[in-house]
Amino acid sequence: MTNEITSIEQIENQTDIWELFDSVPKGNSQFQIKRMLLQEYGPERAYRFAVLQLRTSYEALKTARIDRDRAKVKMRRARARAKACFFWSSKRELLLLDAEQHELELKLQEGLVKDAFIEVQAYLDALKELPKVTRKSFEAGEQNYWERRFNCQAQREALQAVSGISSGLLENFEKMGGDAYDLTRGVIAHRGERLNLPSPDNARHD
Repeated sequence: MTNEITSIEQIENQTDIWELFDSVPKGNSQFQIKRMLLQEYGPERAYRFAVLQLRTSYEALKTARIDRDRAKVKMRRARARAKACFFWSSKRELLLLDAEQHELELKLQEGLVKDAFIEVQAYLDALKELPKVTRKSFEAGEQNYWERRFNCQAQREALQAVSGISSGLLENFEKMGGDAYDLTRGVIAHRGERLNLPSPDNARHD
């Protein structure tokens, strides 16, 4: 039976809590960015999405870095002021608590900075693989985008009618890549696994 945790020190002695926090992504995974979020109908839309997400990640990175550096300055200032105080004074105790609070803020922001760097790099890498898009070329590709989007949506909804699988889930299968689903054969396939769906003819007899 494990001992009951009753203090912060017990937690920190059992594990490197900050390393544990950094072991998982706080934002989107790189697979999610490349395979799920960037799978738009046409390079123009994918490029636009990547740029907008890059902007969001870059702003988050800058904000987290500023907050991290601000917390670092406040922590040093609180410790310096505490050092100048009488050893047993309540002012010193409050300043040391302030320093501890700023140290916590510093560690939290350092984690956000690390994660933001990873996301920024993922979107920069994605943009390198896409053809460069201008405002003019984006507008020129809009009609083709909407035609393909509505056509794919119609196919998914037709399959939803005979399979009972939502069009949103079918779209996610499609984004995974490969022959995720085939409306003409009534099959969903991924990594060799096949799910046979009822045909439209059979569905009408039910």
